[in-house]
Amino acid sequence: MRLSLVVLAACVAAVSAGTRGVPQSKQRHYDGETFTCLDGSATMPSSRVNDDFCDCEDGSDEPGTAACEGGSFFCPNVGFRGKTLPSMLVNDGVCDCCDGSDEWESGKCANTCVEEGREWREHMAERIKSVEQGASARLAYAEEGTKATAAAGEKVTEATSRIEALDRRLTDLRAERTAAEEKGKSDQLAAAAAANDAVATALGLDSLDAQALRRAFVQLARDANAKTQAEGVAKAVARAAASPQDAEAAADAIAWPGDDTTPPVAESATSTVDAEIARVQSDRDAAEADRKSAAADTVNDYGPDSAFYPLKGKCFEISITQYTYKICPFVDAKQDFTSLGKFSGWQEGSDHSVMLFTDGQSCWNGPARSMTVSFECGSEDKVLAVDEPSKCAYSSRMSTPAACDANAAKALRLELNEPPAAAEPAAEGAAKDEL
Repeated sequence: MRLSLVVLAACVAAVSAGTRGVPQSKQRHYDGETFTCLDGSATMPSSRVNDDFCDCEDGSDEPGTAACEGGSFFCPNVGFRGKTLPSMLVNDGVCDCCDGSDEWESGKCANTCVEEGREWREHMAERIKSVEQGASARLAYAEEGTKATAAAGEKVTEATSRIEALDRRLTDLRAERTAAEEKGKSDQLAAAAAANDAVATALGLDSLDAQALRRAFVQLARDANAKTQAEGVAKAVARAAASPQDAEAAADAIAWPGDDTTPPVAESATSTVDAEIARVQSDRDAAEADRKSAAADTVNDYGPDSAFYPLKGKCFEISITQYTYKICPFVDAKQDFTSLGKFSGWQEGSDHSVMLFTDGQSCWNGPARSMTVSFECGSEDKVLAVDEPSKCAYSSRMSTPAACDANAAKALRLELNEPPAAAEPAAEGAAKDEL
């Protein structure tokens, strides 16, 4: 600890020895007896640097004051990280630098860099740990997604083969049913013809001449007590050929087609085929449903390596004030029971980092509700925040291993280990007029 304080004191001394508002990487430009504007527009005595008067078009002669519009001021922030801010914020009464160097005129700002640096490093260490855990978990996510989408492709192929086979079976069964119907009709016609012949024989029509038939139909017209027209015909014909007693016996002995309660010949022949057609059609419907479900997994965009696939079929909630928000990736988003939209794809240009949910329940006198879900690397799937930046347009943040990148952890480590002196200002200000 003592050594750290010594090093810190040395750094402060080194920074203090330089020109105020200039990073160490550019101090060499201000070390001589004269100073040349960084844009080369003018050369002047070093005494005119930071004299609160703008001499250079680019404002580089006033890095430590607010004299030049568009200039920049560098806070060394020893113990934390260097920071560049617009020079217009110098001596404005607000502490923008943790070392207080931007308010050098009043000296009212305490140096909090050591404490802020410690807190920042602790936060960064936790962040790096989370990103590394997430990157490791992402490997498993990607493996699961890749296997699932590959299996879905195989299911589509298998279901398609089943459907084709069942279609062929249905074609055969329908042809079989048609043949059974035709045979049934043919058998019925043959049976009817045989029955007609039997009736004619039973009635003795073969032995009657025209005169006898005439008497039979006259008798039929007079017989008001005949149960049916057919029975009346039989009795009339029988009377014409024999005695009244024989007529009654002949009518009762005939096997009338209407008296037969046996089902039609075609009914029993087709009922079995119909049952088989229904069973095969049911199997085909199930195969089609399987194919449709599997096909969705082959065309849906689950991100690079299908790493977002494990989020499918899951929902994540967060309660904020009086509302509970529920996000179901690839399906929909809700605020309690109010629809905030259905999944409509990834935001263009987001590199699979922002999901879109659109066409939710309409607002009163407003647009249909919608939501964006921004994913960031994390060790677990979790909704972090929900906001409503504009009317009925919601935005949320979610952490998930699917959004992790192994290179991100390396970049964070480099940032954590970057020494404060390495911090550089943003671009130097463009040419501006004097204040």
